[in-house]
Amino acid sequence: MKSPSLRVLWALCAAAVLSAPAAASPTGTWSSGAPLPMHRIGTTVVANGGVFYLIGGYVGVHEFPLMLAYDPAGRTWTTKAPMTLARSSVFAGAISTGVYVAGGWLGLSNTGAFAVYDVLTGSWTAKASMPASMNDGAAAVYNGRLYTFGGLNSSNSCASNSYYYDVVTGTWTSIAPCRLRAVISARGLRRKAYVAGGSTTGGAAYNILEVYDFAAGTWTTRAPMHDARYSAGAFISSGTIYAVAGVNAAGAQNSVEAYDPVADSGPTGRPARRRGITSAWTSVRTGAPMPSPAA
Repeated sequence: MKSPSLRVLWALCAAAVLSAPAAASPTGTWSSGAPLPMHRIGTTVVANGGVFYLIGGYVGVHEFPLMLAYDPAGRTWTTKAPMTLARSSVFAGAISTGVYVAGGWLGLSNTGAFAVYDVLTGSWTAKASMPASMNDGAAAVYNGRLYTFGGLNSSNSCASNSYYYDVVTGTWTSIAPCRLRAVISARGLRRKAYVAGGSTTGGAAYNILEVYDFAAGTWTTRAPMHDARYSAGAFISSGTIYAVAGVNAAGAQNSVEAYDPVADSGPTGRPARRRGITSAWTSVRTGAPMPSPAA
C-alpha cells in the first residue's frame, strides 16, 4: 500500500526554508529553495552535517533507489550512490556520519531491509534487518539508537510495532508500542520522541500527540494538534516543534502549527500556563500559509 505521502517536499521545505523563531505566537516567512531535479513521492528526508539527504520514493508504480543531497548554503542538489534496494516510505535517521535507512515499500510488498550510508565515503553497508517488514511509520534518533514507531505491516494494515536499533551492538530491540497508526511524524527533543498525527488503515487522519520517554520506555498522551493530519513534515527550532502541511479528509493542507513542550507540562491534555500561553499548539503566522506544491 502506498500512502499519498507529500512529506518529501514539505519536510524538506520546512527544515530548509521556513524561518520560524519560537515565541508565544510564532511567526515565520517562506522562501524558495532550489527545486528537486526530479519528481518523486514517498521519499524521506534526513539532515546530516548541514546537508539534507532525500531517500527513495516512487512515481506511478515504480520505486526508485535514489539518494540525493541538498546543500542549503549553496542551494545545490547532488546525486549520491543509490540504495541497493529500490523502495519508498522508509524509516531513516542520522547517527554520526551515517544515514540509517530501514524498511520501506517495494511496490508490491514492504521490507525490513536495513542499511547505512556513510556520508564521508559515499558507500552503503547492509545491516541486520528490522524484526518485521514495515513502511510509512516514523523515526527518531537518541543516544546512538535509531527508533522506529508504527507504520504499515506486511498485511498493509496500520501497526503499533516500535523498535530501536543500537549502532554499537548492531541489534534490534522491541519497545512499548505506540498507538495503531501509519504515515506519522516524529521528532526527538529533550530525551523524548514526539509522535504526532497519522492515519488509520482506511485513511482517516488523527490529531493525536504521543510522547515516548527514551529513558523510561513509556508513552504519554499530550495535547492534540488543532488539525488532524498525516504525511506531515516536522522540524524543531529553538525548542519548539513545528508540524507542517499534511493530508486529511479535506485534502492536502498547507497550514503550520507550533508545539511548545514546556507549555504542555501540566496534566495530560491540560497545558500548563506559561508566559501567558494557554494552549500548547499555536497556528504559525507566516503572512501566508505554506506555498502549495506544484502539481
